[in-house]
Parts: sequence; C-alpha cells; structure tokens
Amino acid sequence: MPPHPWSYGRALDAGHGLLGWAQLAVDGLYWLIDLDDRAFETDRRNLKGHSDVAVDMAHSRWATVTAKTAVDLCAAELGVRYAGVDFWGNRLPAIDSLRSKHLARLPEPAREWVSRVLEDPDYRIVKDARDPFAHRFHVRVAALRTVPACGHNDRSQFTLQSPAGGTYDARTLILVSREFATRHVENFIVSRLSGAF
Repeated sequence: MPPHPWSYGRALDAGHGLLGWAQLAVDGLYWLIDLDDRAFETDRRNLKGHSDVAVDMAHSRWATVTAKTAVDLCAAELGVRYAGVDFWGNRLPAIDSLRSKHLARLPEPAREWVSRVLEDPDYRIVKDARDPFAHRFHVRVAALRTVPACGHNDRSQFTLQSPAGGTYDARTLILVSREFATRHVENFIVSRLSGAF
C-alpha cells in the first residue's frame, strides 16, 4: 500500500512541531499495513517462526497506541496554542483531558474538532483496545484450528472489556486505528493550515 496522499499535498516539516509528529504517526500506520500484509500473506512463512499471536499483539498495540497518540498530539497543539499549557512541561494534554480541563478556552472550530473525535464510534474502539495493550492485558479469544491458517483468515481475536465492547480481530483493530487517525489528523491539519483555528 502506498503512503497516504495527504490532501494538502506535502509533508509537514519540523517547524510544524506536534502536527509534524501527528502526521508521521499516521504515516507509520500506513507502513504497518504493509508489514502486516507481508507477515500474514499466504501460508504465513514471512512470520519467520514468530508466533502469529505475538505478531498480532505487537501490530495491534502499535496501531491502537499510535492512533491514540496521533490525535493526542493534535490535542496537545490546541492546549499549547490556546489553553496556556507549557510545551516543555511534564505532560501535554491528551484529548480526554483537553475536553475536561481546557475546552472552554478553545475557539469554536477547535471545540468542534475535539467533539468529532470523541464522538466518533471508532474512538471508543481504538481507546478501549489501546488501554489494555498499554496498561494491562487483553482478553484474547482462543481459536482451535482444524486447518493451517492462511492470509488474514483466523487472526487473533480481542474482546474489549469496556464501553465499546465487542470482539475484534487484529486486522480489524489495525485498519480501524489507521482510518480513525488519518481522518482526524488530516482534518485537524487542514483546519490549522487554513487558519480555522
């Protein structure tokens, strides 16, 4: 899969700080899809003896943590720009804390962006999958195979013990994470570059 074709047509440089990092995070998710496709193509020989479960967990963690980080970097940009958050302080605000602590200080278009992210059903999936990968452990659904696994069939299944609920296979978590992060980071950067906030 080729890199994401950003609608504003260029990579952000270091002068864009947090937004450049957010864009790079999304670009990394496109690279992850390439790696995941290679790892699980055909008879999975590209796993080179690594456990398919370990690779599923690594790729799912990479995807969910990176997607959440990408929108958190955008939220941090808002916190620094409008809410007096110290860029060099110990902790920049994540999108959840931006809403609870600083929302009133943001311009209306920025508040709308925050609301769109937090109300996106994919946000619940990404966050609720990411939290156990980052802080606890995941309940994985056991699979009994009668034939060898091939391709993306029979990927590890993870049950979300959270408001999002449900069971998602590793490939779905990776794709949902990439699409969620792409959608909201691109919208944010387009808004910033156009001067909307």
